[in-house]
Amino acid sequence: MTQYLETMEEGDQLRMSGPTSKRIYKGNYNWIISKKPYYRSKVGLVAGGTGIAPFYQLIQEVVKFQDPLEISLVYANKSEKDILLKDELEELQRRHPENIKIHYIVDKADHPETWDYDTGYLTKDILEKHLPPPGDDSMVFTVGPKPMNQLVRKLIPEHLIV
Repeated sequence: MTQYLETMEEGDQLRMSGPTSKRIYKGNYNWIISKKPYYRSKVGLVAGGTGIAPFYQLIQEVVKFQDPLEISLVYANKSEKDILLKDELEELQRRHPENIKIHYIVDKADHPETWDYDTGYLTKDILEKHLPPPGDDSMVFTVGPKPMNQLVRKLIPEHLIV
């Protein structure tokens, strides 16, 4: 979506859809996702570009409950300058280091000498390293460009992905 927004001029129109599923955290590891209850203590989030917006809201909501829920975020962008809400996300991680883990990946680092994260594309290895392992106590959300969401489902099919 970012690439379209950057090329838009005043008066241009953009069609949008979503959100397509409702995700609610009720506290004490209880989730309601598309009206179905889940009990999960470990949550993986895979965001691409502007897909971080609903995850940022979700993380803020989870933090309010002060549960020891484990959140692992993998956030993919084209470049470092495209990372939205970076300061806010890192502040949440700083305040909740035991519960929130963030890993960035960019196509190409703007400053490779100081970039401490991955570059290139999402891979199975990156996802397995930075997301909770599959199991009855974990699930993965993905929000981003459709090809990225499809890739995540293909790379880690053993996970409950919602």
